[in-house]
Amino acid sequence: MRITRNFTRDNFREFRASPTARKLPRRERLTIGLEHLFSDSIIPQLFVDSEMVLRDFTPPMAELFSINAEDRGRNIYEVKEKIGHRCLIGNIRGVIYTERSLEKEVQTEDGKWFKLNIQPNFSPEEEEVNGVIITFFEIERSRKSSY
Repeated sequence: MRITRNFTRDNFREFRASPTARKLPRRERLTIGLEHLFSDSIIPQLFVDSEMVLRDFTPPMAELFSINAEDRGRNIYEVKEKIGHRCLIGNIRGVIYTERSLEKEVQTEDGKWFKLNIQPNFSPEEEEVNGVIITFFEIERSRKSSY
């Protein structure tokens, strides 16, 4: 059973307390909770699998990529980025291959600076990398204050 809804803070609390939620397996309840967490996140994140397919993203990613809900399931090559980092695809492949994190500073087309962090995502069942989690942390303010 898969339940997909657009939750608000109030109706998520109602759902969690409902008989329907109590009947769901624990893993499904956790998945719904994580979906809610991602939808409320203020941190731009992308989730790309080892086949280079965009699996999920947080809403703030729209600031850094031309992205919308229909892009889930598309190849990451097809998604237009708004950052001046030409090696993103190569960096994703490198993290999947080496199973090591990567961190660097990147700049958007409009001049904002971000710390790019690419982490391997390990499958608990298979103990191997099944993709990456890409996170962007704005560092604009800290760059300005250091000059």
